[in-house]
Amino acid sequence: MRNWFKKSFLLTLLSVLLFLTGCGSVIRDDTRQIPDDMTLAAAYIKDVPVPLGIMDDRTPLGSLRLIDDWVPLAGGFTDDRTPLSTMRLIDDWVPLSGKLVDDRTPLSGRLVDDRTPLASSIPFSVHFIDVGQGDSALIVMGEETILIDAGDAMYTNKIVSYLNTLGISVISHLIGTHHHADHIGGMAGLIDHFIIGDIYMPEVPHTTKTYENLLDTIIRHGYTASCPKPGESFMLGGATVTFLAPHKPYASDLNNSSIVVRIDYNGFSFLFTGDAEVASENDMMKSGLPLSADVLKVAHHASRSSTSESFLRAVAPDIAVISLGKDNSYSHPHDEVIRRLTNNKTDIYRTDKHGDIIMYIDDYNGHLIVLTSRNELSPAPVVNIVYIGNVNSKKFHADTCRTLPSESNSVYFESRADAVSKGYDPCGNCKP
Repeated sequence: MRNWFKKSFLLTLLSVLLFLTGCGSVIRDDTRQIPDDMTLAAAYIKDVPVPLGIMDDRTPLGSLRLIDDWVPLAGGFTDDRTPLSTMRLIDDWVPLSGKLVDDRTPLSGRLVDDRTPLASSIPFSVHFIDVGQGDSALIVMGEETILIDAGDAMYTNKIVSYLNTLGISVISHLIGTHHHADHIGGMAGLIDHFIIGDIYMPEVPHTTKTYENLLDTIIRHGYTASCPKPGESFMLGGATVTFLAPHKPYASDLNNSSIVVRIDYNGFSFLFTGDAEVASENDMMKSGLPLSADVLKVAHHASRSSTSESFLRAVAPDIAVISLGKDNSYSHPHDEVIRRLTNNKTDIYRTDKHGDIIMYIDDYNGHLIVLTSRNELSPAPVVNIVYIGNVNSKKFHADTCRTLPSESNSVYFESRADAVSKGYDPCGNCKP
């Protein structure tokens, strides 16, 4: 786990002020990477000195220097000589995590009177789009983009609108991690709406109408799809994109056939795991490819079939993002996964509670900023299931065991005594 820490009010204020001074290079004159109505949730730092405070409008900013060594406070200037980058604040108030100072200023992506965009020049951002019980993640690096999955077909219009809001007309790389409808259902509609560069999909046949319609759409537009090999990589502007899985054909096992992608930018790393389960996780750990990441997109909507304890230790994320629908019929997220993440001291963001989740990196001072479209408080996880039994072998395991059975071959017990009373013997590896 990286040496990160969060500072609440001061750090967030400094992050917003630094960003407003134009830390990044301009992406497009007519676009923002931050949609309206986003709330600043947290600012993460690693290996960066933290300024001690802002006393007045002329406090030096530690070892960092802006303009003439003074930091404008809440939109003010030291002597009215220096404009704040190319953007001006309206009446000396700064939008911050909802409201600031006199409770008048909402964040909502804009300043005070909606004339000045909050962000028009973020070089790198990751958007976890809320598509209910499905996945969709957008990565923007300058003029280039990656879209990983597109949710179910019913969310096509939302994703189209989301990309249009950001001024995106070209999807440089479109990745369908695997062929389940909650990941590729919206892809055919996106191919109809946008110019597409590369298309990546697993080489696992499927027979659903959703999959066949997607193939027909790809062919109709004159595109082709390919399956990347583990270790292959390409540059997305200043970011490095590396494929980590799948390592082998998994027959008709679509989840384990998921394409897994790692993206590195400016010292931060993001891992997108599709619905990869324990078999694929084990193959990735054996491969020797780098798995550690600051941000983990939790596989399979936080199903107990994925995110094993050993895989979580290998990734050691500081932030986990779970994409799932509220009150879904699968009972996702499963308690075991939440407990593993919590025990790992990983901050958890969930689309069912936080809506759209955006992360951008402030190149100037090395902050990773997290914004959400809503913020329902999550109750403390209630974990009742502790032991997992293998129906075939009649062995039961701790949920941290490296030899857990597949979900279809699992039975769950609330106590050790419960497992023993039902004729299950303890696993010889984890010795529960």
